Amino acid sequence: MGSQNSEWDDLECYAEQDGDLMIQQIHAIAPRIVVCGGIWELVQGCFEGAECDCGEGCREEEGCYFGVYKYEAGKSRMMHIIDFWHPSSRYPKYLSDLALAEALRRALRRDR
Repeated sequence: MGSQNSEWDDLECYAEQDGDLMIQQIHAIAPRIVVCGGIWELVQGCFEGAECDCGEGCREEEGCYFGVYKYEAGKSRMMHIIDFWHPSSRYPKYLSDLALAEALRRALRRDR
């Protein structure tokens, strides 16, 4: 039976086992932006060469609840990965629509 919480060890196992499939699917869809549900730490190895693109307010700074990374997904095609808490998270400070909008703005600003 399902649970409202995911176990970190289970997520780590899925990322390890299915990481190649995930990358294949992402490349097939070719999005400009991918939003991780707060699991960048687990999947970053799948995005070889991804670089932090946060600018000010990087995830490592206290009080920042998202990370923005750029990833070269093919010949001259840049993808942005935003690490943000899962939408079903019950923590209001993490769910701020404004924080997610800011992460999107930072990613898209660098596309210009």
